[in-house]
Amino acid sequence: MRTTDINMRAAPVAGEAAPPGLRRSNASEYATALLFSVLTFAALGILYLFPFVTRHYRYPLGWDAPAYVGRVNVVSAHGLSEFGAIRSANSLLLSVLGRATGANRFTLVALLPALWAGASGLAAAAMVRIAVGSRAMWLPVIGFLAWVAFGQNSTINLHFDNLLTGVAVLAGFAAAMAFVSGGRGALAATLCFMLAGLAHWPFYVFAMGVFVLALIVYWATEARTWDGRLKAVRGSRPLIVAVLVSGAFTGLTLLAPGTSGWLGARIGRLRGQLQARFEARLRDRKRYLALPLAVGGAIATFLASRSAGTGDKTDEQMDGPDGPGKTHAGGHAMLPARRLFLALMGSWVAVMVVAGVAQAAGFPTAGARLLQFLFPIPILAGVFVWWLGRLGARRGWGGKLVAAVVVLATVVGFGSLAWHDRSRNRPWMTARQITQIDGSGAYLATIPRTQTVSYVLPSSSQGNPWWAVIQAALPAREIRRSSPYYGSAENYLAGRPSYLRPALGVVEHASPAPRTKIAIVLEAFSPGGFETQIEVHPERVVAPGVFVLRGPVRPLSPVPTGTPPQARTGLRDILAFSALAMAILYVAGAGWSGSLLPPDPVVRVALAPALGMATITLTAFAWDRVGLPFGGVAKLAILIIATVGGWLVRTIRP
Repeated sequence: MRTTDINMRAAPVAGEAAPPGLRRSNASEYATALLFSVLTFAALGILYLFPFVTRHYRYPLGWDAPAYVGRVNVVSAHGLSEFGAIRSANSLLLSVLGRATGANRFTLVALLPALWAGASGLAAAAMVRIAVGSRAMWLPVIGFLAWVAFGQNSTINLHFDNLLTGVAVLAGFAAAMAFVSGGRGALAATLCFMLAGLAHWPFYVFAMGVFVLALIVYWATEARTWDGRLKAVRGSRPLIVAVLVSGAFTGLTLLAPGTSGWLGARIGRLRGQLQARFEARLRDRKRYLALPLAVGGAIATFLASRSAGTGDKTDEQMDGPDGPGKTHAGGHAMLPARRLFLALMGSWVAVMVVAGVAQAAGFPTAGARLLQFLFPIPILAGVFVWWLGRLGARRGWGGKLVAAVVVLATVVGFGSLAWHDRSRNRPWMTARQITQIDGSGAYLATIPRTQTVSYVLPSSSQGNPWWAVIQAALPAREIRRSSPYYGSAENYLAGRPSYLRPALGVVEHASPAPRTKIAIVLEAFSPGGFETQIEVHPERVVAPGVFVLRGPVRPLSPVPTGTPPQARTGLRDILAFSALAMAILYVAGAGWSGSLLPPDPVVRVALAPALGMATITLTAFAWDRVGLPFGGVAKLAILIIATVGGWLVRTIRP
C-alpha cells in the first residue's frame, strides 16, 4: 500500500506509532537527547583537537587557516565592507561567537573544525533518526562515522567554508525529511539552505542539484498514478519554495563582492590542480573501506521501507523506555521520510559521479572536494552499523554483546585512521612570524593612515600562505592600506612590478608596482633579503625581524611590542571555549528548532546547533547589509536578536 497524498500523513493508522508531528515529549527525553548530542561533539572534538594538547600547537592547523583568521580579523572590525558578501558566513558567525565567548580569532579558527564537524555529524544522525527511527544513543556513533569513514578528508584541514556548507546542507536535508514525515521543517530547511549559500555558493548549487533530483525521484516513488504524484508535488510545495528562496538569496550575495572582485570560485585558474588532486584521492584505498557498509546500509533502509506496512518497528518500539506507541515514527508514518532519504543518498551519489567524470575528463568541477563532500557513504555505513546493532539486540545478551563488539570495532577502526590523518596536520603560522608581524603593526601605528604599505615577499612565496598569515596577525586597521609585493627588495626599489598574484587572502590584489609610501621586509618570510638589507642599513630595523625598506625611521629606540596573539589551546581553554560556543549554539537554535520542527526530542536537539548557526549568521548578515555598525557590542545585539527571535516564535508556534 502506498501513500498518495502527503496531507494524509497527519493521521496515524491504528496500531502504528504516531508521526513526529503528533507525539508528545517529556523533559527526560530532551535530557537524554542532549546528553548523546554532547557526546557527539566530544568524540569529534577529541579526534580533531588532540594535536593542540599533545603537541602544544598554539595556532590553527592547515594551509587555509591563516586566510580564515584574516577574514575574521577584517569582518570583526569592518563588517563586510572590505570582504564582501560572497562566502562570508564563517567570518560573520565567528565574529559573533568571538565577542560572545571572549575567544580571539586564532582560538576560534583552531576550534572551528571540531565544532562544525560535531554539528554536521548530528545533522547526519538526525537524517538517520527520521528515516529509520534510531534511538538517541546512536547519535554519537552515526555522527562520528559521518566524518571518520570518509578516508582522508581535507575539508577538516583546509576547506572550512565547505565544512560549514556541510552543516547547513545536512541539516536542511534532515529538516526536509522531517517535513515530509510530520508536516514541519520546510522553514528550517530554508534557513539552512540560505546558510549554505552564504557559506560556499558553488557547493550550495551542487547540493540543490542533489535535492531537486531527489525530490523528483521521491515524487515518482510516492504514488503509482499521475494524480497521486501530482498530489505529492503539491504537498511538497514548501520545499520547492525553500529552494527558490535560498537560491534568490544566494544569487543576491553574488552582487556584493569584496574589493578584490572575487566571486568565490577559481576553477579555471586551478584546472590542473583540481584534476591532479581528484585523481590522487581516487587512488586513496582508505576511501573505499566504508563502501561495503554503505551498500549494506542502503539495502537495510530499502528493506525497512518495504516491510514497514507489515509490522516493522523502530528501536524505541522494541525496547524504548516508554513502550510501544511512544516512538519517533513507525510504519507508514516513516515511509515518506525513508523514501526521501534513499532518494537523497542515491541522487547525491549520481550527481557526484557525473561531476567526477567531468573532472576526470579535464572539465574543472571541484576536484577532490567532490569525494570529501560525499556524505552518503559514511551516513549509510552508519545505518548499516545501526542495523547490525538492532539485529543483535533482538537476540538476547549474546547478540547484544556481538553487536557491541561490531559497533566498537567499526568506530575504533575508522577513528584510528582519521586520528593518523589528523596527526599529520600542522600550523602554517609560527610565533616568530606573528611576533614580527605584530612588531610591524606597532610601527605602522606611528605612520599616518593615508600612507600605503607594501610587504616585500620573495617570489618563491607562491606555494606558501605568507600573505594570509600577515593579514591574520596585522591589526585590522592596517589591512586596508597594506598589500603584498612579490619580488626582491632590489626590484622593489628599482620600480619593477610585482612578480605574481597571491594565491589566497582577504584582499587578493598584489602591488602592481612599488608606488607605496612604506615598504617592509620581515625576516621570517625573507631571511636572505632581511640579512642583505641590515648589512647596509642596520638603523632601519624598527623591531626584532622588521626592516623598513622605505619609510620614515624614528631615531629613537625600536618600536616596543607585547606578547604576540596566539590561540588559547591549552586543555582547560579548549574545554571552556568549546563548551561555551556549544551552549550558545544550542540556546540560540533551540527556540527555532522547537518551533520549526516536529516535536521529536532527538531531532530537535540534534538540529538545534545547526539552526543556531544559521539564524546567528543570517541575522549578522542582515545587520551588516542595512548599514548598522558591526564592531563592539553590536555583535552581542546580533546574538540576542537571533536567540530571542527563536524563543518568541516558539511561544507563538509551540
